[in-house]
Amino acid sequence: MRVVDKENRAQKINLYFDYKNYRGFLEEVYKIGKKFEKKSNPKNLKYAIVLNSTKIPTEKIRGWSSRTEDMKSVIFFDFDCQLKWLVEAQLKVVQNEFNLSPCYLFCTELSKDSNGDEYGNFLAFFPDKKDFHEVINIQDRTSCDESYKRLPMEYRFKTWCWRWSKKFSKGRPKFLKIIGDTKKIYSNPVSSAHLNFMRKLYPEIPKIIYSNEDNLTKLWLVEYKTSSK
Repeated sequence: MRVVDKENRAQKINLYFDYKNYRGFLEEVYKIGKKFEKKSNPKNLKYAIVLNSTKIPTEKIRGWSSRTEDMKSVIFFDFDCQLKWLVEAQLKVVQNEFNLSPCYLFCTELSKDSNGDEYGNFLAFFPDKKDFHEVINIQDRTSCDESYKRLPMEYRFKTWCWRWSKKFSKGRPKFLKIIGDTKKIYSNPVSSAHLNFMRKLYPEIPKIIYSNEDNLTKLWLVEYKTSSK
C-alpha cells in the first residue's frame, strides 16, 4: 500500500493485489461504500471518493517514433475497429488534399463483418516530413483514433509512436498495401531513417523512388509496457 497526502485533506491510495483478492476487495468496497453513503447527510456531501482500477502493464512492446533528426515528423495513423475500405478512402483523401507521397498501410487485426466487409485495427504512415501542427491537421481530417492523435500532448517527447514488435500472441503489424502510384518519382521531402527501418523490417515491400530523401540516419525507437491485448 502507498498513501500520499494531498491538498485540502485529500489522499491518494495505491493498492496492489492478485486477481482473487482484487475481486474480493471490490466486493467489500461496494458493501462499505453503500453503508457509509447511506449514513451520510444528503445536505452535507462535501467529500467524494473515486476509485479507479487498472491492470498493471507487463508485456514489453517495442515501437518507433515519428520524429526525424531535424525535428520534423512523418505522419502516423492508428485506426481502431474500422472498416478497411473506409480507412483506405480517408488516406486517399488526405493524400490528394495535402499532396502526399504514397502511404504504407499495415494491420494488427483483421476480420469480416456480417456484410462480408473487412474491418479491424490499422496502422499507416506517410514518410513525408511535416511540422508538428501540420501532422495534427492532417490526422484531424480522418477518423484516426482520438486518443492516439492527442497522445503527444501528454507524452513528454511530443511525438507519435506505434509498435513494430509482437504484442502478446499477436505478431508484429502485417503489411497490407501501398496506397498511391508506385511507379512515379516523388519529390516530397521524406525521411530516409523511417524508410530504411521499414525496408529492413519488411523487405517484401515494393520500393518507391524518392528524389528528395533527407539522408538522415537517426531514428528514435521506444520501449514500453502494456496490459492491453
